[in-house]
Formats: sequence, C-alpha cells, structure tokens
Amino acid sequence: MASLETDVIVTDVYGLNSDSDSDSCDNVCNIDTYVDGSAPVKYFTHELSCRGRLRRFFIRNASTRIASTFFDLALKSLICIMYVVRVYLDNPSEYECDGHPCRSAGNTTQSERQELYSRSDINWYVLLWVHRSLPIWITELCLAFVSLIKAMLLVYIATKGHRMEQILTKNFFLEIICAVPMLATLAYPPVLKDLFVPVFFNCWLAKRALEKIYNDLHLTRQRFQTISVTSLQQMVLVLANIACLVFVCICCIQHIQRGSEETPLSMFQAFYFVIVTFSTVGYGDISPDIWLSRLFMVLMICVAFASIPRQIEGLVSTYMERRKAGGEYSHRSATRNKHVIVCSSSLTQDTLMDFLNEFYAHPKLEEHTVILLCSQELDSSKQVILKDPKWSHRVIYMKGSSLKDIDLKRCRVHQADACFFLAPRPSPDKAKADRHTILRSWAVKDFAPNCKQYIQLFSVANKIHVKFAEHVVCEDEFKYALLANNCLYPGLSTLVSLLVHTSTGLQIANIDWSR
Repeated sequence: MASLETDVIVTDVYGLNSDSDSDSCDNVCNIDTYVDGSAPVKYFTHELSCRGRLRRFFIRNASTRIASTFFDLALKSLICIMYVVRVYLDNPSEYECDGHPCRSAGNTTQSERQELYSRSDINWYVLLWVHRSLPIWITELCLAFVSLIKAMLLVYIATKGHRMEQILTKNFFLEIICAVPMLATLAYPPVLKDLFVPVFFNCWLAKRALEKIYNDLHLTRQRFQTISVTSLQQMVLVLANIACLVFVCICCIQHIQRGSEETPLSMFQAFYFVIVTFSTVGYGDISPDIWLSRLFMVLMICVAFASIPRQIEGLVSTYMERRKAGGEYSHRSATRNKHVIVCSSSLTQDTLMDFLNEFYAHPKLEEHTVILLCSQELDSSKQVILKDPKWSHRVIYMKGSSLKDIDLKRCRVHQADACFFLAPRPSPDKAKADRHTILRSWAVKDFAPNCKQYIQLFSVANKIHVKFAEHVVCEDEFKYALLANNCLYPGLSTLVSLLVHTSTGLQIANIDWSR
C-alpha cells in the first residue's frame, strides 16, 4: 500500500506514468529459443532505452530523487546568494553616464549627470546594464547552465503524455527566464557580460525544491511521520513563501531605484523599506521617487495585502492545530526525566483529577511527568486543570490514540516507566469499553514489549486477555470482594469508602500515640 501511494504521488509531482519506465519506442526484442530440436519458442523481452534508465535512476530511485532535489535547493540558493554578492560589489556611479563615470561640466552650469537626469527622470542605462566581474559572470554562467540542463533533463525523461505539461508549468517558465538570458551573454561577452538578468526569481524554485524534499522525506519515512513534524513542515513552507515574496520585492525595488537621481538604495535600505511598507508602519524616511518604482510598489502592496494575511493566517492556524495535537515529547526530555503514559478513549474532569491526586500522592512519583494520551480534544474544563501550577510543569496532554504507532512514538512509550489504561467513565456498554481497553493494551505491548502496563477493566472474565500486564484492576472483582467482606465484617464498606474519599496522602503525626 505504501509503495502504491508512493508511485501515485511521484506520478503527480514528476509527470510520470506509474506503470511505465520507458516510452513506446523502447526496444522490444524477439528471441527465438530451440528446445530439443523442436519448434522455436519465442520469448519477448522489454529493454529499457536511455530515457527509461534515466527515469528509473532519477525518479524511481528514492535516494537519488531526494539527492537530486537537495542539489536543486542548493543550486537555486547559491544563485540567489551570487546575485546579492554582485549587487554589493556593484557601483553604478562608475558607468551611469552611458557606460562611463559622469564628468563635471567645467565652466558650464550643469554637470553631465544633471544633464542626463534633465532629459529623463529615470536612468534606463543602469537598469539595463550592471557591472559583473569576470569571476562572478563565469560562476553565474555555470550555475545557469547546470540549472537549465537539469530542467531539460526532467522534461526529457518525462513520458510522452506529460512532456508538454512539464514545459507549460510555471517552474519551467521561471527556469527559462533566469537561465536563458544569462546563457545568451555568451553570444558577445565584451558587451552582453554586464546584461541585467533577474536571477533572484530562483528563490521560488528553491522553495519548490524544499516542498519536494518534504514530500519525498514523508514518503520514505511515512511510518514515523508525526503530527508535530508535519505541522512544523507546514510552518516552514509558509515562512519560506513569505521570505520569497519579501526577497523578490527587495531585489526589484533596489534595482529599480538604481535609476533614481536622488535616492538609490542599497540592499539593506531596500530590506528596511520593504519590511516597513509591508508591516503598514510607513515611517516615510525612505520612499520611491520615480514613477516606475512607485508603480511597482503599488502592485506589490496589492499582492502583499492579498497573500501575506492569508499566509499568516495559515501559519497561526497550523500553530494552533499543533498545540491542539499536543506536540511531541522529545527524546531529550524522555532521557532526562522519568515519565508515564495514561491512555483512555475519554477523560472526564473527575477521572483526571482523581488520577493526578492519587499518582502524585506518593513521594517517589513527584518528579515523574504524566503524558495524557486521549483521542478527545482538550476542552476548557481540562485546560483549567492542566494550567494549575501544581500540574502545569509535569502534565502534558496529547491528542491521539494508542492504536497508532505515530502517537505512541510521540509519547516515547518505549522509554516510559509505565503505561496506565483507564476505563472510560461513564460507560453505558462496559463490555465494549473492555474490548477497546484490551486492544489498546495489545497495541502498546506490540510496540513497546518492555513497558509495564497497569490496566483498569470492568469484567473479571476479560483479565485473561491481558495476563502480561503488571497489574490489572477489575471493578467487578473489587466490588464483589468488598460486598463479601462486608458480610463477614459489617461496616467495612463504609470504612473503605471514608478512607478513599478522605485520603490526602502520607501524613506524619506529631503526637507520639498517633504515630
């Protein structure tokens, strides 16, 4: 089932048919074999073409697919870093006057720079051309070549019905925009080497590679993918989406403002301006002064108002869902502190209070952490109990089921000192409740055989199914034993009831006769 699901998702992501490793043009060999001089027996073998072998290596193989995606992420990130380095090393004043520094006008009233901006509000030359040193140009050229070859290879190894879909995707379109103009500078390097290319759009391709990495890791380690890890991945992707939007705005406004006479911006100033603008603070100390940058910021503000609140809402909702699920008890905490697990299909306020009071009444258990594993959401009544300073630092609530390996791993049940199974109260069908308790006990026994179990049941007949437990408390057995002893010793049931309801733990009297 897991293999089938993996093939389906890989098909959706990479545009492949799950039942074909080669095209219809692959070689089909007809081999004639003669057996004992009789008529030839024909065997048909299906040999993979070069495309089929590449497809099997880059797509079907999980390890090489993940390694290839990590390579994409590193490649796109490096391209963005090289763009930032190029911007910091660039000095537009060295070539802003049609390729050379602006000269003073001598005895005339206007300098060459003032004359340039008197003809136009925008210096289009510095928007079209940049200064790119030879090592940076060679590095960006190599990165663009590798990136384009990788994109073309994915199109080549896709099946016939999906190649056009691969070409028409926005990711392939971004690859063309970022790589082809850079490779075009090879046509005439003395002039085209300094052509401006918006390679900062590769940040969106890096974000897409990050999504693929999370998908592939989820497929390869699906058995141990916990809710907290999935929520964390969603939060990382939302933050990456916001970071890409901010980075693109920073690079665009910084480059456009290069054409301004009064306020050209550095990368840090552009970062400050974009953050202040998107946060709606608007100090006004930096503002675009040419119509092109103003038009760009109007468009970006519209995009930001349409997307950033939705992204933040998704981030907050993901965080709230993670809090409802209870997160995960870390391996470090399980190593440093002793903990026990309480499993129940439903926990009432009275049941929770009774267990915590009785458990922590023993002095040796005061340092233990109690993990409550329940399939119900944490309601307001139980939240009040868990926020009590007496329990808040040593009681953890997790939404989940002991029938799922993922939830048992979240609780670190294999490192727990004990696991308690509480019968649900009130329970209209006690036989059904016992069956559920026994199933949960078997699941924990299968996942963590060395974990001690303390089980609460209703019927005596069901004790035989959990003989491996450390101790089994049966309600009917206790009730019948109490009634029998009450017949022998009248008033015993009243005494036991008073002792149970007035118990406050171990107390040492100060008077000698009461010790």
